[in-house]
Amino acid sequence: MRRRITENNPFAAVRMGETLLETAERGYWDAPDEVIERIGEMVLNIEYELE
Repeated sequence: MRRRITENNPFAAVRMGETLLETAERGYWDAPDEVIERIGEMVLNIEYELE
């Protein structure tokens, strides 16, 4: 699913990742640290590809 969204609309994928990170940061989502790190890396990688 992530790959499909990234291929079709990378800007949406970045926005979704940023929203998930913000949700975890605010304490509304208690995700494991590994998941948060993977989402952060995904966002950075997609943003790098967009530049």
